Amino acid sequence: MKKFVSLLLVYFMLLPITFAQDVTGNGIGSTEEEALRFAREDVISRFSINVSSLTYTADTDDGASNTSSSMSSYSLQSTSFNLLGSVEDVKQGKDGYVATCTIPETSAPLYEAQLNNLYSTINALNNQVERGDAPRSTYLRLITALRDYELYQTVVLTLNPSSSVAMRSLPTTRSVIENEYQAMLIRENNNTQITVTNLQQQSEMGILSLEGRSELNAALAALEENRRQQEELNILAQSDYELQREAFQQEMAATAQMLHENLSSYFTAEAAGGEMNYAQLINQIEANRATLQAIKDTLNDSLGSIMDSYDEEVKRSREEILHSPYSQDELYNGQPTMSAVNYRNQRADEAEKEIRERYSAQADLIYKEAFDRMSALTDYTLSYVDELNGKTFRVNSFDPEVSAAVDRFVENAGLFSGIATITIGNSSIDLIFRIPYEAWTGEKAASSSDFAAFTQYRDTGNDWLDIFTKFPEIFTIEFTFTVNNDLSSEYEITFESYTITRNDTGEEVFSDSISQNDTLRYPSRTSLTDFTVSNGELVDYGKYVYSREKVDLGITVSDEVEKEETAESSASEVKEEKGRSRTPLKSFMDDELMIEVYGNGLWNSTGFDTMSIGLKFVPTTRTFTYGFDAEWLFRLDQPATVSKGYIGVGLNTFFPVASFMNIYVDASVGVGSWFGEGIDLAESVFFGAVGRAGFYFDLGSLFALDVGGTVSWMDSTLYYGAHLGVVFHI
Repeated sequence: MKKFVSLLLVYFMLLPITFAQDVTGNGIGSTEEEALRFAREDVISRFSINVSSLTYTADTDDGASNTSSSMSSYSLQSTSFNLLGSVEDVKQGKDGYVATCTIPETSAPLYEAQLNNLYSTINALNNQVERGDAPRSTYLRLITALRDYELYQTVVLTLNPSSSVAMRSLPTTRSVIENEYQAMLIRENNNTQITVTNLQQQSEMGILSLEGRSELNAALAALEENRRQQEELNILAQSDYELQREAFQQEMAATAQMLHENLSSYFTAEAAGGEMNYAQLINQIEANRATLQAIKDTLNDSLGSIMDSYDEEVKRSREEILHSPYSQDELYNGQPTMSAVNYRNQRADEAEKEIRERYSAQADLIYKEAFDRMSALTDYTLSYVDELNGKTFRVNSFDPEVSAAVDRFVENAGLFSGIATITIGNSSIDLIFRIPYEAWTGEKAASSSDFAAFTQYRDTGNDWLDIFTKFPEIFTIEFTFTVNNDLSSEYEITFESYTITRNDTGEEVFSDSISQNDTLRYPSRTSLTDFTVSNGELVDYGKYVYSREKVDLGITVSDEVEKEETAESSASEVKEEKGRSRTPLKSFMDDELMIEVYGNGLWNSTGFDTMSIGLKFVPTTRTFTYGFDAEWLFRLDQPATVSKGYIGVGLNTFFPVASFMNIYVDASVGVGSWFGEGIDLAESVFFGAVGRAGFYFDLGSLFALDVGGTVSWMDSTLYYGAHLGVVFHI
């Protein structure tokens, strides 16, 4: 046991008491003295939960002193305690006498004085132990002093929690000294056992002298005393261990309750409802991501406490089993036999397994509470992402997120130029826009060759520029854009078009398509679908597999561009719409499950003589993902007699380069075998690897065309060639 164990014991002794207070014990007896004795024992028991035997001296308020013992046991297990400054009271009751014994908080200095004395004693005794030649009595005195110190420290911290005297660091801990003393007893036991065996053999042969017989009796007595001392230490260790386990159970119950109460305050299963815009969707996603990380942090701290306790208990259990004294049957020439050592190791492993199962059960209990909430939170967050992706949004200069100004008149180009700043999420984005002079005024721009007309045109343009500057509300600019999120904390913003409206006439005068991409980046790197934590070694993650459940958020997206198409659209309306944004068709990359059927034309060192057909399965179409690949190779000159089969697991990457096209790179490793007449399947297995790269051309929401190249290494043969496939989504 390390210092941690002792600190843990003191900590849990102090758990019920968090502020300075008087401590009172009660007793009932047939006589006054009996009632007082029970009251004294009761008040002391409130501090001595780790003390199995106690002797105390009572200093009553009348100045009289007497010594009493609450129980009797081995001296090593006993400790002494002086009742200082106690106030006692006895009253006649119906069935005898009722007594109280109170230690007031004002008596803290009296117990601090005891701590000071013990502190000096512990330092002096520890110095003797550290020199390496201390006798048993020194160890026993030091262990007793440390036990007394724990008790007085508890009392002082109860009466005065801010006491600096009780907070001093000791040079050692009781658990360390008890372990050292135990090791010394084991060494002495082994040495004495050799002496006993030698003298007993002499006695059996009839050659033991009187002096030897006296030596044998002394050695046997020493063995018995050694055994008794080790038994006392084991009883003490077991008492501390049971206290630790009880404290652990209480801590876990409190932790589970705390975790339940804390997590109950997190948003996990309620949608905002009503109407939301793109900014509120992004804010909700990032708020949920931060909440998910907060849950994981809380969970990680709780599991870390369990892991620390687990490590300590495993260490204590193994030391107790492996270092306990060997019996005479387990020794040969004073050394433990191999079978005895192996048996100890087996017992230690079994004990560690039992401890792990117990702590894993506690870890699973806490993890399940968090997992259920993280799953619900993720379900809602993914539904918000769905609402955000695949939609086209609009924002205009009357919205608070947009500021727009015309700042130039470019007379040679016949247009007004301006800049708009749009705030989306945590970033502000600048976009350049233009308004043709002719579209705004309804007049053509004059040629510079006609001086008079050009002068009037220029003056009119500058007048309008002045109006734009002084009265920016004369026009409205509206942008359309899309926001796409791949479940990370980055959002790809694509601006598609803008429209200019004259507010004085209400006329829509100009529209133009644009293509500007920007990225919003948030600081969080929390994965929405990763529920593991760094301190989760004791958790069986196989019991907790996340499977998304669709959630009806009950919201409408307020700034989504509505798609309206009528059969009676005039030719002018069609022309007017040309160049404006359209909501893009759903890409095959927006789906999850992908299955591809492909074929390869392959060359090797002998030339083009091999083809292959295959099937590729990819469960999630993300930037980086995984999949499975199965392929059948056959010779063109012997397509039905000699062939190779291959199956492998691989990594897949997808990079969009246009709205209808993605670049991909695949790599897989696996095993294959030859097939054909007279070929032994079991003896023809080989390892292989396949690499491919190419393009996916979008053919709609369910299909794509794959064109690329392939390189493979199978059975010590290099193949390379062209690749063609058709992708299906299910």
